[in-house]
Amino acid sequence: MEIENTREELRLNKTLKLGDGTIGDYPSAYMIKQIEGDSLNKNATSLTKAIQDKIPDLRLRINEFAEEVLYIRGQELEGPAIWIFDGVSFDIPLPVYISEVKEVFVINSKETGFVIRVKTNIDYSKVKDIDYDNYYFTNAEYYANDAIKYKK
Repeated sequence: MEIENTREELRLNKTLKLGDGTIGDYPSAYMIKQIEGDSLNKNATSLTKAIQDKIPDLRLRINEFAEEVLYIRGQELEGPAIWIFDGVSFDIPLPVYISEVKEVFVINSKETGFVIRVKTNIDYSKVKDIDYDNYYFTNAEYYANDAIKYKK
């Protein structure tokens, strides 16, 4: 005996749409999306949030250093995105203004992994006096209980 559900709102195979993504299914193993810089939300608090607004399959998490990290929904165990700003690679995004961004390519494949390429108006590969290897603070550079009390 086979029971058939005739009520539309109770059908289990129905896919619920939310923006450009869906609820309940995982994104495909291969993805490439291009976002023009002009279409990014200029009022977003960061580039990662502006990109997440455009691609609902991305999930934003905050790490222990209060840095925003993007993952692909359902593939968090494979690691976060590698960021490439004007040809220079980073493990977290540079703090750029959204108005500086020309275009963003979000790529996920078995060959490349999860990569976000950002082209800017500034071309960070040509900016002088930035030591990209030491761009972010290390643990030793944070406050180490060595403050001096203020004396009147």
